Amino acid sequence: MIRAAVKSVTDSEDRSRNIIVYGVEELDSEVLPERVSDILHEIGEKPAVTDCCRIGFKRDKTGVRPVKFTVRSPDVANQLLRKAKLLRSKEGFKSVYISPDRTVSERRAYKKLVDPYSALIP
Repeated sequence: MIRAAVKSVTDSEDRSRNIIVYGVEELDSEVLPERVSDILHEIGEKPAVTDCCRIGFKRDKTGVRPVKFTVRSPDVANQLLRKAKLLRSKEGFKSVYISPDRTVSERRAYKKLVDPYSALIP
């Protein structure tokens, strides 16, 4: 029981520095850290990006895998998340979304919370 609590806390601390970016088109010869830096530059941020990778299995040509990257501290991650909504107004980034790294249970709870409202948006 104590091990599970410690693991939960350390996992939460690790995830607090991670950011997930959805909607970034996959290219054959892409340099992910540069693409992520370009996205962050659009919202006026230039943090040190580390450990940048696509997550999930590569599917067919139509699927776009999310990009996960890590920043130096949770404070930097929170600053990026606060400015994430600025991407909606930038040309070429309207379908790019920045969100925190959530656990499976957190994603389910968030989806359950958001789904009723997403049906209201045309």
